[in-house]
Amino acid sequence: MAMTEKERTSFRHRALRVIEGLTVARDMWKAYEDHVRMIPISYFQNISLELIYGDDEWWIFPPEETVPSVLWPIDVCAIAPTNGSGSGDDFDFNLAHITSTTARACRGKARVFSPFMVRHAHCGIDGNFNNRATMRATGGVASYAALIGKRWVYSSSRQNWQAIDRPKEVYARDTTIRSNGINPLYPNIAIGIALRHRYEWSVTIGYDDGPSVRVACDPTAIKDLLKYREFDPASMRRKTLMTWVSDHWRKIRTDSDVEGYVRNYLRGTNVISWHGLIVTINAPEYDLEREIQLIEDRAGMRRDGADRRSRLAGAG
Repeated sequence: MAMTEKERTSFRHRALRVIEGLTVARDMWKAYEDHVRMIPISYFQNISLELIYGDDEWWIFPPEETVPSVLWPIDVCAIAPTNGSGSGDDFDFNLAHITSTTARACRGKARVFSPFMVRHAHCGIDGNFNNRATMRATGGVASYAALIGKRWVYSSSRQNWQAIDRPKEVYARDTTIRSNGINPLYPNIAIGIALRHRYEWSVTIGYDDGPSVRVACDPTAIKDLLKYREFDPASMRRKTLMTWVSDHWRKIRTDSDVEGYVRNYLRGTNVISWHGLIVTINAPEYDLEREIQLIEDRAGMRRDGADRRSRLAGAG
């Protein structure tokens, strides 16, 4: 379905509100010693916005099903409102960057260890993204969690908002995006988001020197969204956007009576300039793996001599 100009404008403004709000908020961040020291804004890139702007067409995997065996390692940034989460936080949004780590990398920083561990850097954000003047951050902190049995527990000896004497459960019991309790600090929520990234096309939007946000968008909508992208100075034409080219048969230049098979492949640029923003088209990992398999299949056809056919035979 083609995007209207109103929808394109709304999409851009939505992303800009978050980017500019976080840029303002970074000036308010406080520093913490050792591994809870101040986290630079550059650490929060590719921030998924679905937990803020998710609608009926967006869904999330049930947290109890998103265990590390489903997808590992992970590297996810997300932001979500805290209202109704029951976490006791006194700020409006959680901004988190969760990455897989190892017990060895956590030595001296964590107290509980397991084969599956994550480092989550996060901060609280106050304010209204529609009014940048209200934005501020309550500080950044890095802590660790480990999968013990079937639940995630905090494994850090220190945190930003509280000190704990024993591992604290961080398991998310909410199962739908409709629940206000979906919190990006939970590792299983991060695994669910990473699963979507693996199979779903998206665009990342941002400035060179600030945070960037990631929004799911199918290839057709991406093409329409970026319809008015800047011209390439060298060719004075707009660059072709990354997309799949369907498999087809093409006439061989050296022999007009023979056609050669052209496999499916990804073509086009994935980084462009759009209204002063840097936009990156993210092809899902699944598609990139699929392209590798298609290259291998094409090589097999060449070995077997199945990549050529008579044009007359093809027409028949």
